[in-house]
Amino acid sequence: MERPQSILWFERLYLGGMVLGLLNTVMNWGVIQAQVTATPNAALLPSWFSAATVGIAMTLATGVRPPTLNVIAAIVLVFQTAAMVMLFRPDTKPWFAPVS
Repeated sequence: MERPQSILWFERLYLGGMVLGLLNTVMNWGVIQAQVTATPNAALLPSWFSAATVGIAMTLATGVRPPTLNVIAAIVLVFQTAAMVMLFRPDTKPWFAPVS
């Protein structure tokens, strides 16, 4: 079965959001690391932990965000939302139908 147009758009939007999210992390890595190291319990965390989870959460909690972090994160959110919408369009029903 050929993939419906909505599934193709889902893939593009989802992958585009992932690429932008990675780009956002790379562009703001220094700020993320600085905020994590400034926390009192930073010494207890493994070195990879900030990259995996705490970095973006710390910027939201402290309110200190570089402008690019906000803009790109908003664009990623739009991409992800649009990708999810594509999964529920009428042309995707046959794609998700069980094979009998």
